[in-house]
Amino acid sequence: MPNKKKQPTKRKTSPKSLERDVKKAVNSIPDLIMDEKNSFLPKEETPVSTKPIKIPYQHKRSFVWIGVASLSVLVFVMWYANMKTIFQKIRLADTAEATVAEDVMADFEEAIASLRPQTEAAELGTPPDTEAVRQILGVVFAAASSSADTASTTSSTTSAMTSL
Repeated sequence: MPNKKKQPTKRKTSPKSLERDVKKAVNSIPDLIMDEKNSFLPKEETPVSTKPIKIPYQHKRSFVWIGVASLSVLVFVMWYANMKTIFQKIRLADTAEATVAEDVMADFEEAIASLRPQTEAAELGTPPDTEAVRQILGVVFAAASSSADTASTTSSTTSAMTSL
């Protein structure tokens, strides 16, 4: 087989005006990119007006806020007055629990007074009468428990009556 030599292909030449147009287009690409980029940036802001902006219904809205504030102050004043009255009633009330505490204190002081002669005897060296001490303490505890039972029934009855 014979070798055929390939003939070199002829290069097509473009006209000079086309080459100039391509160079211009290539050189203008960076400017086009910057123009496109700047189109997305926010434009310069317009000068701000010095005239006050009128909000619709602003006058009515301020009346609503004044009303809400005055009602909340009124609620807090009424709450304070109610709490003050409740604390005064509690402080001035003569409850059964207070009388029970007074009875127990009186019984305790009585028991201590009856033990003093025995403690003085113990200091002198004579042994105390343990049977007498047990009797006195039994009386004190019985009085305290009966007073507590009376106070609890009285306070429950009192609380039931006040809730009506």
